[in-house]
Amino acid sequence: MKSRRGIHRRFERGRNAAADRQGANRLERGRNAFEAGRALAREEGWEFNWKLAIAPGVGHSFGRMLRARESDSAFGLEDR
Repeated sequence: MKSRRGIHRRFERGRNAAADRQGANRLERGRNAFEAGRALAREEGWEFNWKLAIAPGVGHSFGRMLRARESDSAFGLEDR
């Protein structure tokens, strides 16, 4: 789960060159990590059953992320 709020650098703590190499912001780094996992699974012939869900408007609140409609599909709970 990633929050769209992760696109704003002003909310980030601990900005550094290593983090910047992974992506310009938290959302980009999350997407890059997801794509790296998918690429590795493809290279190794592994099943890749991750789901990426972007939850707009929840900020960095774990509780709000879990309650967001988008979390249902990320966790396989579409029928909830």
